[in-house]
Amino acid sequence: MILAAALANFTEEGEAVPRSLGSLAEGFGIQESGRRDAWGRELDYEARGAKGYRLVSAGSDGLFDTDDDLVMVNGRMLRGGTP
Repeated sequence: MILAAALANFTEEGEAVPRSLGSLAEGFGIQESGRRDAWGRELDYEARGAKGYRLVSAGSDGLFDTDDDLVMVNGRMLRGGTP
């Protein structure tokens, strides 16, 4: 996931994570397709404080907050729902 690598770069460098997915993508030259999940849907991004973040794919059903969501929080992959 290109966005995950970009976010890892921010946290490794000790910089604050971007406040929006758009500013993250622009800063790294990530095209529109790189902002989508494997099903072609827009990812959900939330900055949590200066260095925390949550990146979510709605999964195969296309609905957020269901058991098939793919959730990454601060570089750690979780499955299902909101941590």
